[in-house]
Amino acid sequence: MKAGLKIIVLLTLAGMPKVGFTQDTLWLHVKVKDAYQDAIGYPIKLKKWAFYLGDIFGIEERGSSKRLVQGPRLIRLNSIKDTVIVLHTGHHSFKGLSIQLGVDSMLQAQPNWEGDLDPIKGMYWEWRTGYIDLKIEGHSPASNERKNEVFFHLGGFLNHESTQNRITLSFPVDDECIEVDLSSFFQAVDLSKQDKIMRPGKEAVKLSHIWKECWQIGTR
Repeated sequence: MKAGLKIIVLLTLAGMPKVGFTQDTLWLHVKVKDAYQDAIGYPIKLKKWAFYLGDIFGIEERGSSKRLVQGPRLIRLNSIKDTVIVLHTGHHSFKGLSIQLGVDSMLQAQPNWEGDLDPIKGMYWEWRTGYIDLKIEGHSPASNERKNEVFFHLGGFLNHESTQNRITLSFPVDDECIEVDLSSFFQAVDLSKQDKIMRPGKEAVKLSHIWKECWQIGTR
């Protein structure tokens, strides 16, 4: 990766051209489809998609790391102005990134209520301490909820219910981007049997690991 790296986290909507790594810029491409399918083939259309990014570290050739972004940063599909992060890292060369997904457990237990952690953002549990690390809402004919709504609010920070994960991505070539695609997430769910998760627990933990697998390196 070139010196003077800038990291830009950009939410791209359906129909927009795919972007990638060029010179000193790295793009996070959040892929949004008109509709997804669950494990049985039922369609689901997204209404909301929001998630927290924690600290992001650049991994240098010798294995050491440098923090590039201090989290948490809230990325929201329905709030374009919140989706761009530009960072100048100086003269460093990186072979990959280490990315924290979700809000750090210390901040969960003792939130500061500022910036992206402000409860007005709609990501703080109304009935318990802690944040929703990943919020997905939509509609599917398979749902048994009112108006066929689908709710996946994944959160929890205690050891047995933590939905925070760290991913490490290596850059094999100079023409790449980080892709985030929810297809595999929905393919792990049968919406006729599971159309909502609204509290911490083993099902939220299970899907948080699927969410982790939605991140990968792609090429332009």
